[in-house]
Amino acid sequence: MKSEKGSAVLEFSISLFFITVLMVGVIDVGNMINDYLALTQIAREGTRVAASKLGLASTEVGAICVFDSSTAIKCCTSSGCSNACGQEHFEVQQRVFNLIQSQKLSLQADSIVIASYYCQNPVAANPQGDKTKVQISARYEAFFPLFNGNGINVSEVGPYLY
Repeated sequence: MKSEKGSAVLEFSISLFFITVLMVGVIDVGNMINDYLALTQIAREGTRVAASKLGLASTEVGAICVFDSSTAIKCCTSSGCSNACGQEHFEVQQRVFNLIQSQKLSLQADSIVIASYYCQNPVAANPQGDKTKVQISARYEAFFPLFNGNGINVSEVGPYLY
């Protein structure tokens, strides 16, 4: 019996390490899910704002206006990319970016990419079928190294009201 003295303390310390790692992992996954849900709500808000922009349809159909936190805004079409995207897309993306910053999410600041689209209905006689889309991509900044840098991608599509 003398040889087993202190074994309970050793078993407890080993168990405590694994329980702590498990709890930190659960908390990190919970934070990542929270950030995903917040980004989904922000994308919905961006789509709502885009749907109410009167001049959004003046951009080239199929153009993708991208706001990258490291390179600012650029507009990409089938013929290439330029820095002119249109005031309406800029306002939508600025609103989305401000919402992301106000939420204090655990995202890597240089990884946030916001894209806004205007999609025209192929049936010209039915303009009510036009759509707007906002897509957000970012990398999660985790406390636990296993989850660090995981991508979070959300997109929302809504009707264009004008």
